[in-house]
Amino acid sequence: MAAENVGHVRAVASGLGSTPLAELQRAYPGVAVFRLLPNTPVAVRQGVVCHVPLPGRGEDALEREVLARSRRLGTVVEVEERLMMAAMGMMSVGPAYQALLAEAQVDGAVRHGIGPGVASRMVVQTSAPDRVCEVTG
Repeated sequence: MAAENVGHVRAVASGLGSTPLAELQRAYPGVAVFRLLPNTPVAVRQGVVCHVPLPGRGEDALEREVLARSRRLGTVVEVEERLMMAAMGMMSVGPAYQALLAEAQVDGAVRHGIGPGVASRMVVQTSAPDRVCEVTG
C-alpha cells in the first residue's frame, strides 16, 4: 500500500504504535513521514499525542501544520524515537487504569452510603477539576 502512494502524497502521519520512524520512512521514500501516537482521550479532544521529531530536519511549515492538527486532539508532546515504546506503554493503558481507580472510588463511596450519582460526580470533579464533566447515574 505504501509504494502505490509514493508520488501522490505530500506527507504521511502514522499512528502505528510499534512501527519505528525509520521503517515508515523506508516504506514511503521521499515523503515526509510523521510518527504520532495518540491515546484514547483524543476522541473527546482531551488526549495526548506523542510526536517523534524528524531527524536532521528543523520544524518546517508541513510539520507545523501536522502538529497544529494534532493539537486539536489534546496536548502534543515531543518524544525521542528511543522513548516512544515507553511512552506508548504508559499513556496507552493510562486511561484504563484511571477508569478502574475511579470505579473503585465510586464503589467505596457507595458502600459507605453515598449515592452512585453523587459519588461519580465527586470522583470526576476530584480527578479533573478543570474539565466540565456530566456523569449520569
